[in-house]
Amino acid sequence: MISRIWHGWTTPANADAYEALLREEIFVGIEQRKIKGFRGIQLLRRSLKEEVEFVTIMEFDSIESVVAFAGEDYEAAVVPPKARAVLSRFDHRSQHYEVREESRSRDGRHDSCRPPFEGASAGPGRCPVTPDTSRDSGRSIAGATAPGAGSSERGASA
Repeated sequence: MISRIWHGWTTPANADAYEALLREEIFVGIEQRKIKGFRGIQLLRRSLKEEVEFVTIMEFDSIESVVAFAGEDYEAAVVPPKARAVLSRFDHRSQHYEVREESRSRDGRHDSCRPPFEGASAGPGRCPVTPDTSRDSGRSIAGATAPGAGSSERGASA
């Protein structure tokens, strides 16, 4: 599996508009392309002193799948005009990494499928698989309480 990582920055005033653009148009457009080997995308956001940083991590089966998404110069950033209009700066080249290890929780879902804190939702369409709670005994794993064990906090991830 290949992870494609890209960074972009906005002003704090443009951050919410950019995130909405990503969620409502750009990510939807990528999904609609039905690229063979495209597995999904993660969005990370971090507020800094004078700007807001966004990171996208896309997952593909192979470099050939990345080429199907980005073209022959697959390291070139794919930044639509609407995004360029609200970004203050961005990486012009994406980085690509071969995924060597991927750890999952015992119910088989990435932690990204779990809400980040009590009362939050994982987001629409993020986790199509419903967890099998019959296996959830409330045991602790490496000091972190298993989901459903009465703790409202998630264990730290590596």
